[in-house]
Amino acid sequence: MSEYSNIDHVSLPAAASVVSTDSFESAPQGEVHEEVESSMAVKSPVAFRPPPSRASRRSVSRQSVHSVPGHPLVELMTRMVENSHQEARRHEQETERHDQAFERREQEIGRQNKQKEYDLLHQCLVKMENKYLSEKLAAAEKEKN
Repeated sequence: MSEYSNIDHVSLPAAASVVSTDSFESAPQGEVHEEVESSMAVKSPVAFRPPPSRASRRSVSRQSVHSVPGHPLVELMTRMVENSHQEARRHEQETERHDQAFERREQEIGRQNKQKEYDLLHQCLVKMENKYLSEKLAAAEKEKN
């Protein structure tokens, strides 16, 4: 840098001699101009803004590119986010329905098991009573004879 510190002005031909222009010289001038014009014709719907500084990230920001209405990318992203939220809600509701159905099945199975247990207990009691009564009848007949 020290060898260039005393240079105040550089002429255009001198600067052009330093910069390599092989890529521009190889293409016909008409094509280069058309390419430049076509790239300049493509206009962004939003003016270019430099990225925010660290201080402005902490403060309330101005309108960002993401909040520009009508921007196709923003609309697409918004739809995708909404769809993912709807899908998450639908999945959550479906999971809740499955959980409720599972709980109802468990309650029904529990009720059926209690009923079977009661029925078995009742059958045992009836058998024991029948056995007791038949033994009592046999003892009464034995006494009678």
